[in-house]
Amino acid sequence: MFKPPFLTTCFSFILLARASAITIGFGTGLVGVQDTPSDGNSNQMRQNINITDTVFLDAGTYHATTWDYNAAPDATNGAAQPVFPFLVIVNGPANHTVVAFGETIDTDPGLQTLVPFGGPNDTFTIPAGGATVAAGVQNTNGASVQNSILTDTSFGSTDHANSGNFDEAGGVGNTLDNFGHGNLTRTYAFSIEVEAGEVTDADGDGLPALWENANNLDDNDDGTTGESADGAQDGPNGALGDPDGDSLSNEEELANNTDPQEADSDGDSINDGTEIANGTNPRNADSDDDGLTDAEEVTAGTD
Repeated sequence: MFKPPFLTTCFSFILLARASAITIGFGTGLVGVQDTPSDGNSNQMRQNINITDTVFLDAGTYHATTWDYNAAPDATNGAAQPVFPFLVIVNGPANHTVVAFGETIDTDPGLQTLVPFGGPNDTFTIPAGGATVAAGVQNTNGASVQNSILTDTSFGSTDHANSGNFDEAGGVGNTLDNFGHGNLTRTYAFSIEVEAGEVTDADGDGLPALWENANNLDDNDDGTTGESADGAQDGPNGALGDPDGDSLSNEEELANNTDPQEADSDGDSINDGTEIANGTNPRNADSDDDGLTDAEEVTAGTD
């Protein structure tokens, strides 16, 4: 997909932003296979906490910004793989306290980076003396599910919960101490980025400064510049702006992890706004992974 030259500058912003971030978890550079049964019988890989690639954080306030993952395709029957990232303080063996959790997404296959952590529970406080923090993911589908995040069973350790031994990670302060397999030999291909301090948003438009800078938007302009009428705040740099003209506002681009400066983020010749309206994935040129691009499906009249 052709990208205009300014995206090179945007990439530089991303590198600068990530240079100041703290990575918790293994990351995406795992060469592995889709998850295998935990005990030979159960595929219920519902919740996984990486207890090897942890980070000790000093006392203070932090916020989760983005996360990266490497995922297998959705199930062949088309079942979705919804997951959300979360962070815990490690209290001891197989005992954790949730400090932050992100927005639930349906994973896209392959390596995905700079996925917004999302949600209102991204900021957390580490108490006096500091604490060891671990990264986790949880599948929200319920019983008899497995995460699509790739894993390698040859190194590292994970606290793994199936539906029979399970505590909900989607609540700040929740204690996670029920695990079907605590300290299971396994490493998952995901990580979460955190930064010290509160979320910064200089212009108060609801778009994080990190995201605005990475996408060539002005964090000192809430949409007043270039607005259609006094007080509309729909100029290109604000939450209501649409600089790429794809019918998605900047706040919608943030929520959907699409490019606010590129009308067709996945290069399939269908703009992002149309894809959202039609229920296809604007980040994947072949939304249903059937070998036909979304544009080819439109031409052929298939789903």
